[in-house]
Amino acid sequence: MHSYLFTRPSALLGGALGACHAAEIPFVFGNVRSAAGRAFAGGGPDVERLEARIVEAWSGFARSGAPGASGLPDWPPYTLERRETMTLGATCALELAKIARVSIFERHAERLTEVSFNNQFRHHSGFHYPRSYDTI
Repeated sequence: MHSYLFTRPSALLGGALGACHAAEIPFVFGNVRSAAGRAFAGGGPDVERLEARIVEAWSGFARSGAPGASGLPDWPPYTLERRETMTLGATCALELAKIARVSIFERHAERLTEVSFNNQFRHHSGFHYPRSYDTI
């Protein structure tokens, strides 16, 4: 198993989403040049370089079980002792991930409770997939 942390913020909504969940998908599948890819990932030489590295690394992993690409350092398998994690973004580097002392659930308990309540309300009100914010 290999671990990575994608740190390049999405271009969508002026970057307001940050390096959100699934922001790496256009890079993994080589679609940053498509209209949807540009909207989500942005454009330019840095984006295209990162895309090439990620496509090469994922392809290497599919072929041999070992991700690797020119421009990336050696990417060893993840171990609990060292927590090797490849950071993919403006810079790409192998880091030893730190163990967080406070979980996201502890830091954002109030917000998570609010979100959970809203989701339960929508679910029980029949609004499984709201069409607008008015249904929340």
